Amino acid sequence: MKIIKNLLITLVISAAGLLSAQAQNLEDETMLKKFVQWHLGFTTNVQQRDKDLAAKAEPRWGLSELRFQRIWHKRNDGYWIYYETSQPDVRPDRNQIWHLYRNDFGNLKVDLYSFKNIKHGLSFWGKGDDPEAFETIKMDELSTVAGCNATYHWIPEFARFSGVNTHQKCFTIGKSYLLQHVEISKMKDGTLVRNDWHSFYDENGVAKQGAKFKRGDQGPTIHLYTETYDLN
Repeated sequence: MKIIKNLLITLVISAAGLLSAQAQNLEDETMLKKFVQWHLGFTTNVQQRDKDLAAKAEPRWGLSELRFQRIWHKRNDGYWIYYETSQPDVRPDRNQIWHLYRNDFGNLKVDLYSFKNIKHGLSFWGKGDDPEAFETIKMDELSTVAGCNATYHWIPEFARFSGVNTHQKCFTIGKSYLLQHVEISKMKDGTLVRNDWHSFYDENGVAKQGAKFKRGDQGPTIHLYTETYDLN
């Protein structure tokens, strides 16, 4: 009887552990989906830019508009997003493919893949609402820099996702580097907002000041979502 009793206890504990693991997996998947959903859409800092223009601020915020659309729906290694950024005051248009997933430690990750052939990459501009257009892309056409990829966490006290890339590892020119911190949250009216701090540093860790436009060490670029897209 004692052996049977111990066996039953073991089975109960094992079942409880399995249910707990299943619940945790479900919770992780739900949070990952929320993380992806809060990316998808079109977001702009036009209000921030216009405020600086009206105030004749110098330096000021340049216009920054971002679009995130899901592609590669059939892949089962997380979620893949096509990303476009237009910053006409500051730099040429560029686009990337982002991989959003959980790593082995349970962290939310965003890996950024750039097109090796920039001209070819820009041929996909404006095609994000046609996922089939991206089916011809092969991974060897893309490149990523580990130090520029970001790790995110959900901060329950403030109901936001907060992420950052590895300090001093996202090199730009020589030993100069970029530090990006992003927070995605919702305003009281439900509007999604993406705050982007893009700070550039020289090889000595001194922040580079923009001659004409503000950078992350002067506060975040405040992107407000004017469009959101369904996850599916």
